[in-house]
Amino acid sequence: MRSELGSRESAPRRSGGRLSGWLLVAVGAALLSHAVAARARGTVWQAMHRRALEATDHQALRPAVPARPHVPRPQPVVGEAVARLRIARVGLDAVVIEGVGRDSLTLGPGHLSGSALPGQPENCVIAGHRDGAFARLGSVEIGDVVDVGVEGERGVARYRVCSIEVLDAGDTRPLAPAGRPMITLVTCYPIHSIGPAAKRLVVRGEPAPPAATS
Repeated sequence: MRSELGSRESAPRRSGGRLSGWLLVAVGAALLSHAVAARARGTVWQAMHRRALEATDHQALRPAVPARPHVPRPQPVVGEAVARLRIARVGLDAVVIEGVGRDSLTLGPGHLSGSALPGQPENCVIAGHRDGAFARLGSVEIGDVVDVGVEGERGVARYRVCSIEVLDAGDTRPLAPAGRPMITLVTCYPIHSIGPAAKRLVVRGEPAPPAATS
């Protein structure tokens, strides 16, 4: 009798365990599907806007120009393609989108709205995911050349990396105005870790002389 009662009591537990297992599998599959779809959207967006920027890039890169003097320019709309960012030595090549919200950073590195645009005489801040466009930012070295071709303009703002730091995530000093032309690239750190990151990798560049090459 006790054996029969034991089997009857354990049956619901086994059934509940199986149900929980299936639920976990379903949730995991849904999350994976969402991540794959987001990555695919980013790939398509990057390819589409890279083609649009290539027409001016080829002409602009022949005479490499330093960061240009300030020219009044309308502020980009969030979600708009702003520029093409390249660091040739590490193979980083990405179209920069306006805004650093979740939707923007799913598509590519984002320009911090309110910071200077590339080539303007202030601090241009661009952030990106460490498992996306900025996965290679950890391989950048002092002296590397950063080229930023601006959407709708013929010219490349060229910078040379002058500092690389790892800072606490709450440290907002790199986002502040610098009082001079500068580019600041930010991503989570460590680059290859999984889960929340308490640190940020901050790569900064100053205008490069006209003769600088990557």
